[in-house]
Amino acid sequence: MPLLFLLAASFAPHRRAASSHRRTSAFTNELHPPYTIELQKDCGRGQEHLSARLVEGDVCVYQMGTWMVDWTPVGPGSPPRLLLARVDCLQINWTTDCEHGRVIGTAINSLDGDTLHIDESEEFAGIEFGPEQLVARVPAEWTGDHLGTLLAPLPCKLPAMLTEPEMLQVETQPRP
Repeated sequence: MPLLFLLAASFAPHRRAASSHRRTSAFTNELHPPYTIELQKDCGRGQEHLSARLVEGDVCVYQMGTWMVDWTPVGPGSPPRLLLARVDCLQINWTTDCEHGRVIGTAINSLDGDTLHIDESEEFAGIEFGPEQLVARVPAEWTGDHLGTLLAPLPCKLPAMLTEPEMLQVETQPRP
């Protein structure tokens, strides 16, 4: 009974409290500081992919338009864009050298300094993308379902793994 009480008391979706401990990847013993931006370009494939480090409530930068998979451009062919989302659910299978599935999240509508805003009309878990579209993981703390704070500074521009290397501005998805 005490174990059940501890589990129930510690579960709070999207309201992960800031902590000073270091966390480890689920698949390795490698330490990841809790307040740093992690880039997929610094990670590997499969179990070492950045998507294996995502947790519910993280903010991630993902790529839309055209992106690269094994040095091959994929996607609809439209110009690349980098967007922000809150991770709500992961449905990913990792093997030793590949990852398949999807990241399900909620679009972040605006970013004001380090404050994240999600419009109340935004659909919960309304977006999804594949792990190959993941560019960066940004730790965040959510004070409610619609308001959060970045725990690491988001650079104005992030390198994206594109057909032609370039710098892209990170965008939010404002509601019309």
